[in-house]
Amino acid sequence: MATSGSFAFQDASLTLFIEEAYERLGVLPDNLTAQQIQAAGERSLNFLLTDWMNQGLNLWTVDQRLLALNPGQNTYALPQTISEILEMNLRQSIRALGGTAQASSGNATDAFDNNPHTACVQDAPNGWISYSWGQTNRMIQMVGVVSQMTRTYTLQAQSQRTEDEWVTVLNIPAQEFPAGQLLWFAVTAPLAGSAFRIQETGGEKLDIQELYFSFAVQDRMMTAISRSEWMAMPNKNQTGQPTCFYWDRTIKPTLSLWPTPMPLTKTLFFTCTRMMEDAGDLLNQIQIPSRFYEALASGLAWKLAVKYVPEKAALLKSDYDAAFASASGEDTEDVPLRIGVDWQGGYTW
Repeated sequence: MATSGSFAFQDASLTLFIEEAYERLGVLPDNLTAQQIQAAGERSLNFLLTDWMNQGLNLWTVDQRLLALNPGQNTYALPQTISEILEMNLRQSIRALGGTAQASSGNATDAFDNNPHTACVQDAPNGWISYSWGQTNRMIQMVGVVSQMTRTYTLQAQSQRTEDEWVTVLNIPAQEFPAGQLLWFAVTAPLAGSAFRIQETGGEKLDIQELYFSFAVQDRMMTAISRSEWMAMPNKNQTGQPTCFYWDRTIKPTLSLWPTPMPLTKTLFFTCTRMMEDAGDLLNQIQIPSRFYEALASGLAWKLAVKYVPEKAALLKSDYDAAFASASGEDTEDVPLRIGVDWQGGYTW
């Protein structure tokens, strides 16, 4: 027996879920009004997705992020799209210097001199800036970029394997680089090479104040503390290597560290959950895995029943609860539980 060989249903559009939900109410798609479609796609579905963030950890919303630390600053504003911080690490790394800087145009040395008053300013779009270590290979694990002016760059990070071979190890989609602000990016699959470079691919001219190509990454886990514990700190400005953090989940969330970072402290590496993207246009795909499709369709049908067919709402709510429980029960990390004891240090984990 032949199979389709297709997985197109994994990319279902918003329209499919709206039509399916209304069919469960007994309303055929051809009879839908513009107002009914708007009620489903712009309101009910977004309310449903927003509520899912309150139902527990949704693995597809987990991100890994890097945050550059400033000496003497212990509180940082984070994007409103971050819903919860899961783990936090203090990350130390070594900047790979001791070689030669080159660029397609501009003074490449100015991007590696640790001087905020100089920059590699290029006169042509889609340029590159590289750093070579000659006969020594470096495995770059992090890339830090400081733009002199606020620009939107689309970057590729590349490692040089041979004289004529550059291998892309990191793609940085188009995003804004605020003037004078250090943004870090992790190379998830680093590749050793004799040189490393960034290249603009979106048509912008590079204007780079500083570039950091870093290796020898070391992470140290930090401890989350409560608001009460943070408030009880007698000297919140005490300096040192941060060991704990307080995550203030307000509308405009902030992250506070203790002790306050010293000059040698570079980066925070953390995992977090982010908000789900809005449904948007009817032809858009919903940002969920296909194992949650049934939960989404039944949940949308329930919310629409409350508005249009209230006598079916209780039944559809029961269907939705069962579908969501089934999907969320599989949305877990299936790994063994490990319990250990450090007798010397007196700690357990």
